[in-house]
Amino acid sequence: AAALPVNALTAFHMIFWVAPLQPGMTVLIHMAAGGVGLIATQLCKSVPNVTVIGTSSAAKHDFLRAHGVDHCIDYRTKDYVAEVKALTNGRGVDRVFDALGGPDWEKGYNLLKIGGHLHCFGWANMVDGEKRSLVRVISQFLQLKRYSPMELMDANRAVSGTNMGHLWGEMELMAHHLDRVLELNAAGKVRAHVDSVFPLEKAGEAHAHVQARKNVGKVLLSCE
Repeated sequence: AAALPVNALTAFHMIFWVAPLQPGMTVLIHMAAGGVGLIATQLCKSVPNVTVIGTSSAAKHDFLRAHGVDHCIDYRTKDYVAEVKALTNGRGVDRVFDALGGPDWEKGYNLLKIGGHLHCFGWANMVDGEKRSLVRVISQFLQLKRYSPMELMDANRAVSGTNMGHLWGEMELMAHHLDRVLELNAAGKVRAHVDSVFPLEKAGEAHAHVQARKNVGKVLLSCE
């Protein structure tokens, strides 16, 4: 109950509501071993003949392959843009699911095929290290690309944003998504993976664990 709804609703909203995924498409999922990334992979693989490319650290690749990722890219040692171009023979991908943010959004946009869609649903790049850095925040904002309707029209590409925190008031929409997610869960097509459970008094350690990108799947806090 704690691990499935937010992550699955985020992934479902992007994949089946904002820009419904079609059979045979190729997608790039950043932070593929995260809570949203793992469920997004499962949802993408529920569509016939979809190819999933995922970025993560090398230590998580075996796990990702076992859970549906077709091609894993170690973002720490490889240029994922060059890797994606090589994997797709220079054609790029149909969908990019990006929670990295900042300059990576522009990289993802440039990897899109004609008719491709960039889904922005987080800005992990905003934070680096253990403390807040105003310099980091300013740098990220300065590197942020602004898209114009004319540019999108001429390029035949799309950019959308998803923030579930701003959708909780849309009760009918959320109920629809949750019903479908629970159906997929009952059919065994979607499973939340819990990386670890921290007691509430160790919330700081839980955040540090996620920020260091050590988790595979969802990190939970327990109030017991």
